[in-house]
Amino acid sequence: MTFATKIFSIVLIIALTVAYSMYEKSKITALDSSGKLVLQELPEIKLADLEGNMAFTKQSLIDQDTRGLMVHFWGTWCAPCEAELPSFLKLADRLQVLGVKFLLIAVNDDVNKIKKFMKRFKSLPENVYLANDPSGESMSIFGTAKVPETYLFSKTGKHLNKFVGPQEWEMATYFDRIKRLVDDSLGSQDQAVETH
Repeated sequence: MTFATKIFSIVLIIALTVAYSMYEKSKITALDSSGKLVLQELPEIKLADLEGNMAFTKQSLIDQDTRGLMVHFWGTWCAPCEAELPSFLKLADRLQVLGVKFLLIAVNDDVNKIKKFMKRFKSLPENVYLANDPSGESMSIFGTAKVPETYLFSKTGKHLNKFVGPQEWEMATYFDRIKRLVDDSLGSQDQAVETH
């Protein structure tokens, strides 16, 4: 093989690789051409509390006293969920004065395990509600593929932000960001932001 043939082969391989990469990128871009979140607003839901009562619907979660709603997917079987829950509950306590509610949805879990796990916390803030979804059906309604995952909604149910994976909720930036998003949603129609 001559030197020119080797150079031509290398250039051809590079050109084909770049062309294939551009082709794959265009397929992904076509799937996300809107620039908007898939979930635009709080979906219609019916979830039971830990006693089996159908306690949580879109209407019951967003009332006139609600300024914001955090929906958090978790499970007792999920180590990162367990690790972040104490700081998440502290954030809930701090945001209570702002009128932000917290719905913790335990998915694919056993109610007895949930109750046992929650005994670690002496008492929950008044703005925290526990829901049980043993089938995990609510995950597909929200578009959640794994836990933990958290959504922030405005008082009208508009999706404001999505937090994917475990977060360091004790950091002041989370309180500040949530407060700003909730305050902004009360007076403007800013586009939602998805955080990964």
